[in-house]
Amino acid sequence: KLRGDIILVLDDAYAEYAEYVNTGDPRRKYFAVIHPVKIFGGYTGSGDARSTDPLLTILSADTGRPSVTGTLTVDDNGEPRATSTVPNDNADWLMMIGPYVFGGSEGAAAYTPDNMVLDGLTFEKTPYGALVCNGNTDTLAAGAVNQCGLRVNNAVFRNNFMKGHAVLHVQFDENTGPTKLVVTQSQFLNNSRGYANGGGSAIDFYGFRPEGGSKPPAELLIDNSIFEGNTVGNGSVVGNSGMVDLKLE
Repeated sequence: KLRGDIILVLDDAYAEYAEYVNTGDPRRKYFAVIHPVKIFGGYTGSGDARSTDPLLTILSADTGRPSVTGTLTVDDNGEPRATSTVPNDNADWLMMIGPYVFGGSEGAAAYTPDNMVLDGLTFEKTPYGALVCNGNTDTLAAGAVNQCGLRVNNAVFRNNFMKGHAVLHVQFDENTGPTKLVVTQSQFLNNSRGYANGGGSAIDFYGFRPEGGSKPPAELLIDNSIFEGNTVGNGSVVGNSGMVDLKLE
């Protein structure tokens, strides 16, 4: 579990360092962020020396188990939508920010683009969602504060096959505080989502925020970033199912 103010990550590929969550199944291993933190990749281990190449610091969903590839069944009707090039036994997620999606309140906090930063990292080979920011409040204790916001800079999301969430998936609801995602100088390459039900394959905002309510729309800012070779069964590359203000620069 990742907790702290700043974490500097050495050039390397990381998979088996993730932590089991709720079960011993390797597919339930991921890096759990339970407190706002700034994570910077590319450090060489020699003082403050750092490379700006995000491909040198890789977070991989490859569990190291034998590969089992094939056609995945991904929609509610049991219809196969796409053929996976990622082993079905890979970890479902790579990094989850905030409370565990399916219950529990550990990790609930006010995450913002100022205090939650990911910089100089590559996310690859996940079959469910490379980066999930959970802003839901359904499972939290009364009065708990939870909002999902983050800044992703100089990152690469590549070769992910999603049968559930998008590569970068942000959740929120009508009780969540300000929700803002800032993506700058990043690349989304050759990712696919078998069945999105109208959502996105690369970035997806998922949640409910009633029009005219007390909470402002979620915000998405994409600046100087590349989307190439991304596919989706039924949806778009960038999608949302709630009120979102989108700004492209």
